[in-house]
Amino acid sequence: MWVIKKGIGVPDLHLNMIKKFKLPLPSILSQNQFAEQIQAIEKQKQQAQASLQKSENLFNSLLQKAFKGELTH
Repeated sequence: MWVIKKGIGVPDLHLNMIKKFKLPLPSILSQNQFAEQIQAIEKQKQQAQASLQKSENLFNSLLQKAFKGELTH
């Protein structure tokens, strides 16, 4: 049998108290700078992933040539 419990685990903290909390928000400039940084990081991640894929492809090609005896000194 399931017991449904109402609340969030702090017995003296009520919804009307939570609604009065003031949360600091960064300025729109800070938010935009953060978004730009995230975009730059995502671009770097994509470039790194493409580089990794290229390296894996080259390594696999080298392995195939090695197993076929096609490598020369």
